[in-house]
Amino acid sequence: MKRITVCIAIMAALVSCDNIPLMDYLETEVDYYQTRKALDEAVKEAQYLRDTSEEGIYPGQYAYNSISYLDNALYDIEWVFMEDYATIEDFHWALEHIEYALDLFHSKRKKAVDILFVTDVNGSMGAYITFIKTGIANVISNIGGYLGDVKYGAVSFRDFYVVGESYGLSGDLPFMLDCNLTSITSDLLTAVNNYFAASGADLPNSLLEALFQSSIQPGWRNDTDKVIIVFTIAVGHDSDIEYEYPGHGMMETIGILSQKNIRAVPLLITNAQPDAVAQNAAIAAATGGVFTDDIGSDLEIVTAVDLSLSTLFTYYY
Repeated sequence: MKRITVCIAIMAALVSCDNIPLMDYLETEVDYYQTRKALDEAVKEAQYLRDTSEEGIYPGQYAYNSISYLDNALYDIEWVFMEDYATIEDFHWALEHIEYALDLFHSKRKKAVDILFVTDVNGSMGAYITFIKTGIANVISNIGGYLGDVKYGAVSFRDFYVVGESYGLSGDLPFMLDCNLTSITSDLLTAVNNYFAASGADLPNSLLEALFQSSIQPGWRNDTDKVIIVFTIAVGHDSDIEYEYPGHGMMETIGILSQKNIRAVPLLITNAQPDAVAQNAAIAAATGGVFTDDIGSDLEIVTAVDLSLSTLFTYYY
């Protein structure tokens, strides 16, 4: 106890010569020790990842040029370890710099991706189905070079047929699973190429019911990034406000999509209903997706999907 008291007294005397309060001095020393330890660990992690990681398009690999983030950060902070005059603020900066590079690098790690196309095939889509089918085929061709492990699925929808109601006509269905998620793109394209626009009694459709069922039926994989790409022009019936409507409402639909980490990417066709624009924009926002409207060609579909995926997933490029 005497030795500790004497040491503290000596330290207090030395510190007082520089007019530095003892507690401030001790806090600075602790801060330096903790920061330096965290920095050493971060540098070790960055060096290990730089030396052992692979760049490529497959799950577990990292987007091309990702390793350069670590290389550059390690080079940028090297001087902190070599200069005797480096301050505690310099070490704080170095730690923040390398941690930022690590976070950015980790965000570039590729995951498998599941993409489900959900298409309105009511009669109101008659003028657009052809370029939607072409657009889907071109999307698959375009993104194959960026996403190494991707599965595609297809769902179409019209509406419920209920006697005495004007939702849909006899034979209409609110949800049709045309192709389970698959890596065999020819199966997907065969299903999509069979689409034709017909039926539907009133203009609103069963979009919300189709999205709800799509969240649980097509065979989503675990630990994948999940996306639903929607094509429609009309608003979906919402049983939250249309109490007699037999399908799921907005709140339940958004709830299950969010629960399953499925992001909605609605692509609304040119001249879509204002209510449809508002509804789909809200679905995209609530699920962390991306909303695009005024789609009028297959080229615009490819561009919108490309921009949406690059916005959602930093590893896309």
